Amino acid sequence: MLRDDRSKHAGPANNWDDESTGAEYEVTLGPEGVGKVFVSYVPVPDAAAVLDALTSAAARRS
Repeated sequence: MLRDDRSKHAGPANNWDDESTGAEYEVTLGPEGVGKVFVSYVPVPDAAAVLDALTSAAARRS
C-alpha cells in the first residue's frame, strides 16, 4: 500500500512510502517545470519501471 506523506514537507514536494516494500518516493517540483525525483529502498524491478516511465514521458515531449 502506498502512503502519501505530503504533510512531512513544506513547499512543492510530495513523498510516498510503500509500506509493503519499504520503498520511498519523492517528487519535488521546481521553477520552470524542472523537478527532482528521488527513489530510495526500491526493489530493482520497481526502479526500472519508474525509470522506463520517465524515459517514455521524456520521449513524448520531444
